[in-house]
Amino acid sequence: MGLIRHIRKMNEEALKTRNYLTTGPVGGSVLLDKVLTLIDEGPDFGYIESLKKIKKELQNQADDFLQKKKDCKSNQDEYKRLLDSYEKVIDVLKNKPRKSEAENELLTDFLLAERELKALSE
Repeated sequence: MGLIRHIRKMNEEALKTRNYLTTGPVGGSVLLDKVLTLIDEGPDFGYIESLKKIKKELQNQADDFLQKKKDCKSNQDEYKRLLDSYEKVIDVLKNKPRKSEAENELLTDFLLAERELKALSE
């Protein structure tokens, strides 16, 4: 276990000196600590199983991220359809030659709602 202690000591020194080549700008040392802990606690040749666990965990995180990305894309598409609908109604109301007071109020309401929707994307 001397090698693992040596790696941990190097990692601690890197954290103290903020050596981002070792620790990474977002705390890559956390993953290193996790790998080292799994190696320490694992059975003989535990590092292989540990690395498999880490690989699975990272794959799960990647899958979660990709799902969130798909959900975000779906929400963006829905947002664009909603905005298009508002714009069509606004165009119809704007182009109507003689509008009643109620139609003018609706037009104002639609314009305000459209502005709020557009502000969400900024």
